[in-house]
Amino acid sequence: MRNPLLYLSLFVATLMLGHAPEWPLVKPVEHAPFATLPDSLVKKVNALFAQFDTPSSPGCALSILKDGETIYQQGYGMASLEYGVAISPTSVFHVASLSKQFTAAAIVTLAL
Repeated sequence: MRNPLLYLSLFVATLMLGHAPEWPLVKPVEHAPFATLPDSLVKKVNALFAQFDTPSSPGCALSILKDGETIYQQGYGMASLEYGVAISPTSVFHVASLSKQFTAAAIVTLAL
């Protein structure tokens, strides 16, 4: 006798494939316009991150907030060196377990 659970699983999988979400799975977030940083400060911030803003370097995405409002956003460097994808302010990063180290460092810093 054939396994009815196998047939049920295949049937459900077929139904799910017919209703798969459209790509991309993560839709870009639309941001409200924000106040801007003065040009003199933009130059200073860009100078700080200039070493990372090359096509041969992994980089970072930066947001500066003031009073809970975003006043500056910029991407520096590459999200993927292999595929040549640059980082933008809306880049999504998979941090996985990396946040544990940052949380531990923050706790130690607060404790000192």
